[in-house]
Amino acid sequence: LVVVLGAWAPLRQTHRGLPTNGDAANAARLHAAHPRWMSDSLPGKDGLEMAEKWIYWFEELSSADNDFVGKKCANLGEMTRLGMRVPPGFAISVQGYENFMEQSGAGDEVRKYVSDNLPLLKNVKKQVEASRHIRQIIESKDMPPSMELELHEHYAELQRRVNIEKLAVAVRSSGAVSMPGQMETYLNVRGAQDVTS
Repeated sequence: LVVVLGAWAPLRQTHRGLPTNGDAANAARLHAAHPRWMSDSLPGKDGLEMAEKWIYWFEELSSADNDFVGKKCANLGEMTRLGMRVPPGFAISVQGYENFMEQSGAGDEVRKYVSDNLPLLKNVKKQVEASRHIRQIIESKDMPPSMELELHEHYAELQRRVNIEKLAVAVRSSGAVSMPGQMETYLNVRGAQDVTS
């Protein structure tokens, strides 16, 4: 789940999505392109390393990070680095989505559901039903405590940076490809609990 979380401004509407580019070639390319992000790493699947870090401030990102944090986040990072007026914020990387799916158990449930229903998923109507069911699985899961704590810490730091308590933020999608209007946008989200619920 790649999400943009940034200080909310009424004229800057912001979105949320689920890109997953977890193949081995992509992981190897990201490792080569972002050694600073992969330096604190854990052994991963197929012998590849997985970055422990999964939240990035906009100023840590650039347009080269499209596949890692999505196009919108990468571009916000690039604009921040160029000194353009961008509301402060942070991005959750694809690794954050993968961590959530693994730690919450949602990944196993989704894989089992898809495996059990694979023959039926050739029908478009069944695909729509499957999409709804998968979304219910994901939404039924609580945020893993360690991830929730880290998000709360970043939200607290964002509040410190702008000197506003209970800062209103926008939560949006940021996929590697543009999908206008396909995902929800959450505006005026206030408080750490609402940010992670």
